[in-house]
Amino acid sequence: MINNKETPEWQQLLQTERDKWLNFHKKAYKDDLDAANLLLLKHPRWSIIADYYGMHDLAKYYLGKTHNIKITSPDIHKKTIDALREKLMDPDFQGNTFRDLKLLLSSSNLPDITPLLLQNIKIPPSAKI
Repeated sequence: MINNKETPEWQQLLQTERDKWLNFHKKAYKDDLDAANLLLLKHPRWSIIADYYGMHDLAKYYLGKTHNIKITSPDIHKKTIDALREKLMDPDFQGNTFRDLKLLLSSSNLPDITPLLLQNIKIPPSAKI
């Protein structure tokens, strides 16, 4: 997506960096979730922050793996949300996006809350699954 002709919102993931990018974000989100679990009882506020970063890294992993999108600074958090929103709402991608997102979440060894997250994903009627 292009903000204007000079400033891209996100980039295509180059083939030469794809494996490194995906491996980094896959390890990062798992590390963030492990940290969140360790912090949960003693520092719950920091646990929530670590969970957020896990979600952010998982989103970048998903966008890179499924849509070949690379998101970098500045405004990395906003751009990640914008890219997810665009891909989830794009009628050409909806069926595959929801299916791929469910597969990714179900195969990611996330905590036991995963089935609840999957139950609450609102799939638009126009999505072909």
